[in-house]
Amino acid sequence: MKVKYILTLIVALAVWPGILSADDTTTAAESDSNAPQTLLSMTAGKTRFSGYGAPVYKLGHLKGEYAHYAGLKGGLIVNDSFVIGIAGYGLVHPDRRESYTGKEYTEYPYIGFGYGGALLEYTFYPKNLFNFTIGTTVGGGSLEYYEQKEKDEDEQSGTHNSFFVVEPEISAHINLTRFCKIGVGVSYRYVNGLNGDPDFNDSDFSGVHGNIIASFGWF
Repeated sequence: MKVKYILTLIVALAVWPGILSADDTTTAAESDSNAPQTLLSMTAGKTRFSGYGAPVYKLGHLKGEYAHYAGLKGGLIVNDSFVIGIAGYGLVHPDRRESYTGKEYTEYPYIGFGYGGALLEYTFYPKNLFNFTIGTTVGGGSLEYYEQKEKDEDEQSGTHNSFFVVEPEISAHINLTRFCKIGVGVSYRYVNGLNGDPDFNDSDFSGVHGNIIASFGWF
């Protein structure tokens, strides 16, 4: 009988740590299942990083004329949806001041307008064929006038005005491949700091713009 009790005690002692471990595992699993969903889950093995870059074409109105802009944006993609990056754009056509003001300029006839800054984006349903993105660019830029169309390194501009810019946007995309998607969208550019310029003011460069985006990366 003593041997039977001893064997029973040995088996119990051997099994008990496993029971405790199972209880701990169950508790951890229940804790994970009850944890709230977060935008950036820093749990090991659950955070995914990738990236993308995209040429962007913008079309808007400037003093009653169609103004064409080109630029680039891109950044780090976290968990397929959240993007932290940078963006920059510039006016490409028309690039003559008289196109917008109707005046003739004997000096500094060309205009240079560019801006850029930090980019924050969030993509909804990134793995679906069709998905959409909301984002904002926050930064600054400059408005300059040049003597020649192609500005030399040491060429002095007629005026140089700096400004603050915020541009929220929303766009819809279609995934062409795992590495490429195209999209169209709208943005609203808000500019502050140009009201002292003789030819342009903040409201001239502020307003709604249409965007065409071609994104290349790992989606």
